[in-house]
Amino acid sequence: MTSEALILTTVPDGLVNLLTSHLPASLPLLRRLQFTSFPGGSTPYSRVLVSADGPINTDGQPGSPEPYRTIRQTPSHFTAAYLDLSRGPETNMWIYSTLEDARNDSTSPALPPDEAALAEAQILSVLRAARRLVHEHEAQLAYPGAVLVGTINNHVRDMIRARAPRFPIHNRGDYDKLLFRIDELPPADVVLPEGMRYDRPTLDDCHVVKARTHIPRQVKTLVALPGMVIRLQDGTPIAWAFLGPDGSLTSLHCEEPYRRRGLARAVAAKLLRERTAEYGTDGWGSADVAPDNASGQALCKSLNGRPSWVVSWSFLARAESNPGKPKMSGKASSEGTKVTMGKNAPVNQEGAGQVSGSLAAESMARGGGFSENPGATTGAATSAAAKSESETTATKQSGGENKTSLPAEQTDNLQSATSVLGASGGQGGPAPTYIASQYFEDTAGPHGKNLKEGIDYEGTESGMKKALNAEPGSEDDPARVAERQFQHSQLLAAGGTGPRQHHAGDETIYDHLEVNEQA
Repeated sequence: MTSEALILTTVPDGLVNLLTSHLPASLPLLRRLQFTSFPGGSTPYSRVLVSADGPINTDGQPGSPEPYRTIRQTPSHFTAAYLDLSRGPETNMWIYSTLEDARNDSTSPALPPDEAALAEAQILSVLRAARRLVHEHEAQLAYPGAVLVGTINNHVRDMIRARAPRFPIHNRGDYDKLLFRIDELPPADVVLPEGMRYDRPTLDDCHVVKARTHIPRQVKTLVALPGMVIRLQDGTPIAWAFLGPDGSLTSLHCEEPYRRRGLARAVAAKLLRERTAEYGTDGWGSADVAPDNASGQALCKSLNGRPSWVVSWSFLARAESNPGKPKMSGKASSEGTKVTMGKNAPVNQEGAGQVSGSLAAESMARGGGFSENPGATTGAATSAAAKSESETTATKQSGGENKTSLPAEQTDNLQSATSVLGASGGQGGPAPTYIASQYFEDTAGPHGKNLKEGIDYEGTESGMKKALNAEPGSEDDPARVAERQFQHSQLLAAGGTGPRQHHAGDETIYDHLEVNEQA
């Protein structure tokens, strides 16, 4: 049985060497852990998650806030991940499993079933640890209820989807992972045209880069990344490229007037050759390129890049509620809870007479036709008597007290309502004055200058009057109007919830290269 994954605030000693021994499959996570040593490469929310079948020993000084961890033996299988929930909307998580080693190479023999099961269990152990951190995270996530996992190997993603439905994962498109060997890059720098020079990006350059890209990346992240620019004599940047937190070639761009001159290829080659070693000296580089990004594919292949496996950017959903908090019932916030009083519930019994507030009651109060119906008054008296008997029975059953007495403020409201309704035989009295003022005209006519009687002023159309006079089924029929409004609201809601991610040309929001330069 796989033990619970460790959650560490620092990179454990030996993990970098262990990942290096599993290159190139471990390259994205290895580079992300190496990036933690860069200025701004980590935050107080950075966590390293490890699940291994070998021991991870504890060292360190007694009383230290967290014992220092070190891997002293080489496990046969392990899963490791880097997670930073404060990085949104940028990538939150990178993950590697030894399951990838055999799956990436079609010529390698398949793992024995017991080893494959162990590797899969380690992946799920790390995901449980990540979910725990999500539950404990107090700040608002950039993607509510989800973590953005970057450049995840599709073999791992598909395993999670097939074997662990409790961890819903939704990918946002596939990308080819192209690998470079630094010593196999084109041998020399391209000689730039007169008036251009290579340089490293400045803070102002990073603001320009952010303005040119649709990838959600912060300026403070760009400042921390190794980069290379080509600029004019006046300092204007015209082409640039960066190495991402996972060391991949990213944000490669050339301004429109300077394209098709080989500048994008030149700046990418110089960046990979000169700045990859800032992560490590293993000699590996990479790029994630969408299959339909023809120019990006061609440029990487001109740098001797080789497609090696397929990755994706995926949302790992938080499907379960916090285990330390009560689970929600799934009801709408406006839905109440039904409460029954059982056999002691008061019952109001009414005869065939008028119902207070009904048209029949109003007819009787004004001497209308309903008052001529036989037994109408008798029915009202019978209803009142039944109600009185019911209230008396309920009082006796409660031990002589009226258990349904209202608070004083509600009693005052009830008395006020009674005075409005009147007390003549239970019939409704005159309506409140604000009701009358809405429907009856002042006999003295309108007051003030330039006023006219009624609602139909010149140039003004009464919606109420149109509705009352409309023929059933016509354009002004209130039912037809309501139906059109409902259909309109349904159309607005059909696009889904949340911000819509737009495409730009043949690129997507997670397309690292953004290459529009012909190789």
